[in-house]
Amino acid sequence: MLGTISISVFLCPYFENFRISASVDIIINFERNETPCSSKQTIAHRIIIKKFWITVCDPACINGQCTSPNHCSCSSGWTGNLCDIPICDPVCLNGQCTSPNKCSCSPGWMDNLCDIPVCDPVCLNGQCTSPNNCSCSPGWM
Repeated sequence: MLGTISISVFLCPYFENFRISASVDIIINFERNETPCSSKQTIAHRIIIKKFWITVCDPACINGQCTSPNHCSCSSGWTGNLCDIPICDPVCLNGQCTSPNKCSCSPGWMDNLCDIPVCDPVCLNGQCTSPNNCSCSPGWM
């Protein structure tokens, strides 16, 4: 049977910003006498800890896991030393990537990629080609 073991670690306030990751492989062998459910049933156990390590990243990884001292492995959609830079694919054309595949458009732009200009007032007989710039259809001014 596989299970999860949680380990709590108390660190003094000096280390309050550290993130600790631990990995433990444990083998537990249970043995009992041959008479099941007897009142004299005995259980012996043996625990073997195969490997244990603690990794510390300072500063802590933001959107990822600390996989070795001061090295973050980023979650999908994030990059950077601390996994704090979102990835937009395709890139935001006239704005900033604020979270994975989410653009925040600069003023005058809209849509998912910030690639559609906004004209105010709306172009009536033409096309909005850049923020507040209308290109008129032939025969219109």
